[in-house]
Amino acid sequence: MQGHFVLRFVVLLTVLLAHAAGARADGAAAAAKPAEERGIKKVISRAELPGGLVLEIEPGSVVVRRGALVAPLPVLGRSVNPRALKGVAMESDGRGRGQLIATIEDSCDQEHAVSLTVSDLNARLENVAALALYRQRKWADAADGFARALALDPGLDVAVTNLASAQVRAGKTDAAARTLAPLVAKAPVATYARVASDPDLAPLLRRPEVAALRAPARGTARLTLAKHEVTLHGSSRGKAAEGKSAGPGVVAVSSKYPLLAAVDDEWSWGTCTGEAELLLLDFAGAEVARLPLFSYAEMTADDSGGCPFRRAARAKIGARVAAAQRLLADLGFSPAAGEEGTVSTSEGGNSRALFARAKLGVVVGRDRIRALRGDDELGATANPGAEQIRAATHLADANVVFLRWGRGGREGCEGSDPQGVLLLPLRSAAKELPAGESPPERR
Repeated sequence: MQGHFVLRFVVLLTVLLAHAAGARADGAAAAAKPAEERGIKKVISRAELPGGLVLEIEPGSVVVRRGALVAPLPVLGRSVNPRALKGVAMESDGRGRGQLIATIEDSCDQEHAVSLTVSDLNARLENVAALALYRQRKWADAADGFARALALDPGLDVAVTNLASAQVRAGKTDAAARTLAPLVAKAPVATYARVASDPDLAPLLRRPEVAALRAPARGTARLTLAKHEVTLHGSSRGKAAEGKSAGPGVVAVSSKYPLLAAVDDEWSWGTCTGEAELLLLDFAGAEVARLPLFSYAEMTADDSGGCPFRRAARAKIGARVAAAQRLLADLGFSPAAGEEGTVSTSEGGNSRALFARAKLGVVVGRDRIRALRGDDELGATANPGAEQIRAATHLADANVVFLRWGRGGREGCEGSDPQGVLLLPLRSAAKELPAGESPPERR
């Protein structure tokens, strides 16, 4: 960058045995000095960064610290359990800002490169500090803190909605509406999902600019809360019978937006506990919004009783399901009419789903998942790690195939059989797709 001094350096994780460290104390100190002069040190699973920041691996999570403040970093998928920092690369402009590339090793010995910025890390810590004030009902002070977070990182959407929440609680709904206006313009569905699922933002649902996001007619898709799971229009995580995918209505489609809704769940292979979220995807397969329904920690491990939800968690789960139900109704989601695929295994050992009426097949390959009609490829997408197709639905009106996939968990490093959903667009899609939206974070 012209006019600025740019410094680049890489720090790699080194695990030293105690006796070796003692024998080479002088050499170790000499080797560490250049890194310290550049403002960064590395110790096993923590990296000390400029400005008092510390990047750390905690059990099951990645966090950033500054003094007593700790902020989680949602940088890895839900099936990924971080184990150690392997290295950090940093580019600095000499003014305490810069780009970080952190290499994180998971419990299955796989490495993930995560891109961060110093400004983003500081913004997340300011957001956490403001949340502490928010919980003390210090609305004005909290609003100032969220504004500081946004000054550091204008793209931190969670700070936008948090600022709007503080303004609503302070009785400043006009200011809250102005705060949300850029987010409504950029990501209308994701923003509506956040407003509809957050009781503190609920008064904004009456605002004309927010009400305009609703569909003209309410959707008919229904979430059902059972003692141990949440299903959408009768969908279930139960195994498909006679080679068929799960029953009809496992997905819903909006009458206003080119969007699909489904319950995205994952379950432990050791017990019957799991977690689930309501997922909204656009017809290009991009994630638009994700609302939590329940988590592993909210379930008992009573296999004989089907792992019912913990008594103390039932009210919270019920409130989340009610908020997700409102979102489905407000945005016009109704059960999708589609052809279910017959799930089987090909002669080559690949999982596949066949659609007799559409004369279409979907096959899971090592690197790609492909939709075929004879030898003609109608669509393909990168394989996210799928080994089996759990269920498949061809939605002719949207010209897409909806898949539920899974694979066996790796013993010793994964506590679940990873599962997921994806949308495979087919060639000559009938509808133009909106610009991709980013899913909102949760406080």
